[in-house]
Amino acid sequence: MKRLIMNSIKSAREKSGMTQKEVESTLELRTLMIKDYETGRLKLPIDMAIRLADLYQVTIDELVNCKGQEKNLVKLEVLFDKNELDMVLLDPIIRGHIETYSDKIFNSSIHDILVTDLNQTEQAEYKEIMLCYLYSLIGVDGKILSTELNFVNFIITIMGDSKRVRALKKHIHSPYSMVDLSDILKKNLHLRHFIIWIMFFLAKSDRELCLEESEYIEKVAEELRVLKSSFIFIKNMFIKGDV
Repeated sequence: MKRLIMNSIKSAREKSGMTQKEVESTLELRTLMIKDYETGRLKLPIDMAIRLADLYQVTIDELVNCKGQEKNLVKLEVLFDKNELDMVLLDPIIRGHIETYSDKIFNSSIHDILVTDLNQTEQAEYKEIMLCYLYSLIGVDGKILSTELNFVNFIITIMGDSKRVRALKKHIHSPYSMVDLSDILKKNLHLRHFIIWIMFFLAKSDRELCLEESEYIEKVAEELRVLKSSFIFIKNMFIKGDV
């Protein structure tokens, strides 16, 4: 599986007509970094996968060769994987919930563990709430970037298809706001925290976190009743000082 992913990353670059050095120069990476990804010396993180997919003009699924039965295995390695999101585990609220299921942590993704107490209907509702906030974040700075759309599309792939995804996209132009906190979120503070984490990951998917994005995420944190101190803790994992 690992070799399949490595070969796919290399193939996507070669089809784009770019050399390793050209990619490193374009993305301002250190020398031999692309070689390290293509040979498996470095694991490909989600933010880099998004940048490479955008540069090579392919989807992330195509970049890591997600198809058929292999998709479930690949998606856990690329997103919501504990090794990829170790910084999320520094959040005491999320860590506290995950430690309750410590027997599952090496065989499940962070996302799977976070929603393990929800039934299918509740998981679908939580997914749609998260997607509404993510789509709203995409449009908050007046720019709709392919890296951001790729990120959200991959979130949809990871969390499962949604019949209402097309309808939810309206929030790119019509910001989403929850009138009342849903019962699911009222009972699960860790899920509220996770929405804020994923929003920051999305905001940084283009390597920049602008003021409008930071202010909007803070507004969402207030709406989700996430403590100001908790919001600042999460925000400071992505930036140095205030945006």
